[in-house]
Amino acid sequence: FFAALARATHNTLYTHLVDAVTRLLRNSLRYAKLRLMAQPEAAEVIRGQLSEILDAIQSRDANAAREATVRHLAYVDASVRHAAQAGHCSADI
Repeated sequence: FFAALARATHNTLYTHLVDAVTRLLRNSLRYAKLRLMAQPEAAEVIRGQLSEILDAIQSRDANAAREATVRHLAYVDASVRHAAQAGHCSADI
């Protein structure tokens, strides 16, 4: 999602930056996805959050997009931590 947003900006530097960060975080992102998939409600919540981010961008509301992104990242962080503490995923990545 965020890589697609970066490409949509047509800003080559930003696109390369997002791609580089994604490559660096690949294993962590895979781990987080596994943790999140263990929570049935997570996919629906995340879809809603990403839709909210996209709506704000399409409305050209930078503050709303920023706030929605911060809420999304906080949700993902808290959800992954909760799943890890609950032992919902035993994958070793």
